[in-house]
Amino acid sequence: MTIVSPNLCPEWVALCRAATARNRFESVSELVTACRQALPTHSELLGGGSLQSERTKFIERMLERLQRESLETFAGKVLPDVLARGEKTFLCGPVVTALDVAAARATAPVFETWVKDGLDAAQRSNLVQVWRWFDLMQNLLHRYGHADRVELVPLPPKAWFRSTTAQAPMFGVAGLSSTAARSGTESQSGQQEDQETRAGVEAAPAPGSAVASSKTAKTTRVETPKDASGDGRSDLARVDIRVGEILTAKPHPDADALYVEEIDIGRDSGPVTVCSGLRKYIPDAAELLGPCIVVANLKPVKMRGIVSEAMVLCATSADGTQVELVKPPPGAKPGDRVYFPGTDADRDNQPDAQLNPKKKIFEKVAEHFRTSTDPSCEARYGDIPFTTDKGPCRAATIQGGTIR
Repeated sequence: MTIVSPNLCPEWVALCRAATARNRFESVSELVTACRQALPTHSELLGGGSLQSERTKFIERMLERLQRESLETFAGKVLPDVLARGEKTFLCGPVVTALDVAAARATAPVFETWVKDGLDAAQRSNLVQVWRWFDLMQNLLHRYGHADRVELVPLPPKAWFRSTTAQAPMFGVAGLSSTAARSGTESQSGQQEDQETRAGVEAAPAPGSAVASSKTAKTTRVETPKDASGDGRSDLARVDIRVGEILTAKPHPDADALYVEEIDIGRDSGPVTVCSGLRKYIPDAAELLGPCIVVANLKPVKMRGIVSEAMVLCATSADGTQVELVKPPPGAKPGDRVYFPGTDADRDNQPDAQLNPKKKIFEKVAEHFRTSTDPSCEARYGDIPFTTDKGPCRAATIQGGTIR
C-alpha cells in the first residue's frame, strides 16, 4: 500500500473500514464522528497532530462545512473550488486524509443523482476534476473498506465532457482542468471560508504522508505522457489491457527462448496466438496455463514465422533472475477490462483499436509499470493499481519489480 506511508497503513485501513461500516449513515455528523473515532487524536490522516497546523485547521473547517452545508452544494461548488487550486489529487493536495474519505462517502448519493438525472454543459465542465477525485476515492474505499457496503457509482459518459477544452495534468495524467472551465460562481455561505482556508490547502505534506521524503516511505508521482495525436488523452488511456486465460502453451519450433500460447481474451473470434520469451524463466510450459493479463491492442508481429497478436504481462525481480505472470483476481473473466481509477484510463475508457508502433505508446507507458514493494505484490502504474471489477491484479511473490 503506497497511498500512505507504511507506518500509517493500519490507521488508513481502520479509517476506510469505519467509513464503510454501514451502507448509509444516519447523518453526515455520524459519519464524521466514526472517521474521527477510528484514528488516534494526533493522526497524520487528521492533519498531522498540532491543532495549530494549517493542514489540521483546513481539515477541521472543511469537515464542519461538510456537516453544515447541503451535500449538493458541497459536491457541486465546494469540491470543484478546492480541487481547482493547483490541480490536486486529494483535497489537501498530494496527501490523502480523513477529509477525502468522509467527503467521498457523504457525497456519493449526489454523484449517483448526477448520473441518473444528468447535468447541463456548464455544470459538467465544472466537475471534471471532481469526478476523477470521487472515482479514485470510491475505489480506495471499496478496496480497503467493507467492499460489500460500497456501491461503486458508474462514471458518466465521456460525451458529458467533450465540450470542455481546457487541458492540464490531473492525478499525473493529461486531463481536463476545471480551473479554466469553472463558471465563477461560489456558495455565498462559504465564500469567505474559502479565502480563509486557501493557505491551508497548500500546506506542506505531513511528515508521514505519501510524498514525504523519509527512510520508511517514498512515493513516485507519475505523469502520463501525452500521445502525439494531440486529442488530450493520455497514452495510458490508449492501451487496452485485458484479463486472459492461457489455454495451451508449447515451445516455439524455431526459437529456443519462446513459448507459443493460445489465450482466450474474450473475443468472439476465439483465442489469440501469443509468443512469449519465457522459456528461460519458466521451463515448464504447464505452469503458464490459467489466468493472465495481456496487452490486447498491439500491432501483430511475426516472431520466427508465427504471428503474435498480443503480449502477456509479467513481473521481473529487481535482479532480473525471477519472472512471474501478473494475474487477475479470482472471479475475473477473460476479456474483462483492466483499468486505472482516477485517471482517464478509467472503467469507462475506450482504448485505441490498435496502437501505432511508431509512436512507442506502450513502451512509454510500461516504463511506469511495477509491482508494489509490500507483500501484496500488487501490479501498479506508478501508485495506481491495475484494477478489474473484481479487484486488483498481482504477481505471486515479486515485490518492487518491473512489469513488461
